[in-house]
Amino acid sequence: MGGYKPAALRRWDATGDSRLDAQGGYLLRVESLRELDVAGLARSVLALEGLEADGVSLQLGIHPRRKVARLAFRGARQFEGLAGARWHATHHLMASQLSLRTGAAVQAYAVLPGELEKVVTYGNGRQVGGETLSYDDVELTDEQASDDAAYALLQRSWPLGHLAHVFGLGREELLSLAGRPGLLLSLDGRETIDLDALLPETAPSLRMG
Repeated sequence: MGGYKPAALRRWDATGDSRLDAQGGYLLRVESLRELDVAGLARSVLALEGLEADGVSLQLGIHPRRKVARLAFRGARQFEGLAGARWHATHHLMASQLSLRTGAAVQAYAVLPGELEKVVTYGNGRQVGGETLSYDDVELTDEQASDDAAYALLQRSWPLGHLAHVFGLGREELLSLAGRPGLLLSLDGRETIDLDALLPETAPSLRMG
């Protein structure tokens, strides 16, 4: 039998255990952030959401080779862990406003281990696409349940697999953006942060705060 695992166990390994952390946020190309006051935009978004910006930061992670940026709110209880993933799954005003201000496509996404993964695309301030996969709806063949390559191929058809392909990344690479070294950008308006150290040499400068 070797490394064979029943389909139910394989599904749990992929979508429910501690190796896949709950996460959510907003994804776009680094170049789209040219001259954008991201911290100021985040403050205005929180105000429209009826939330205070005090104690809240904007987490920024970047994949330098593909120039993909991930933004996510941090600091308050509703932005952390599973609660944070749920919040980002349903609050897309930041993605909408980023797409409006930059003219670029912005994806709001969330992963809730054992439950679902979701991607919603915004362009020019409006939703232009979206897909949600409930892991309970995933049906595996015997090959997918027992063979890592077959299972990885299946995951490429899931919402985050499609999105990773758009960015020229693997699914795991895309998910790893949440854990990449980055910056926590204060939203209190009292500091300006130079992001040059995080960006590829060819990327434009960014204004934060």
